[in-house]
Amino acid sequence: MKSDECILEGRDPDIAHALQEVEKVAQYNQMTKKETLQLRLLAEELLGMQKGILGFVKGTFYVENRGKTYNLRLHSDIRVEEWTKEKFVQLSTDNQNKAYSGFMGKVREIADNMMNDPVNGICFSNYDMGNSMVLTSPAIAYEQIWTLTQYREQEKQNMEVWDELEKSIVANIADEVIVGARTNYVDIIIVKKF
Repeated sequence: MKSDECILEGRDPDIAHALQEVEKVAQYNQMTKKETLQLRLLAEELLGMQKGILGFVKGTFYVENRGKTYNLRLHSDIRVEEWTKEKFVQLSTDNQNKAYSGFMGKVREIADNMMNDPVNGICFSNYDMGNSMVLTSPAIAYEQIWTLTQYREQEKQNMEVWDELEKSIVANIADEVIVGARTNYVDIIIVKKF
């Protein structure tokens, strides 16, 4: 099942509509209360990714499932120029981008980097989308991809990263987080198997 695709333009009704779609999918699939709450929490975290230091970026959201595997997908076509973001960061009291703190901040930073520098973004080039839990994939493969699984593997000796992952709701609930980009868009996909 695939929910309606929700257009996100920074309005509260857009977020409410997206969360209603998550609830509809949960109800249709007769998910337990705990499963529904986990799916909604993942959706809320993912939808929160759209808000950065410059405000809301236009995008789309949908949730789909095949059996007990659910994909929450956030798609964005808009670029925010790096120099503009840096100027806003310089206006902050401590010259730090608070949008990049914590695990979801790391995901946001990766997506921003991919959107602003499609050639030199932080990515894993050897990820096989064919073997992933992603239910539908774009007709064209991503030029760059980052995954939670490979990040964990790469950073397994970094205690600071592991501490951050342990504190993250998404890193603890989701089975996979994927950030994929092409020149003109970025997708963030959260995969959850119940």
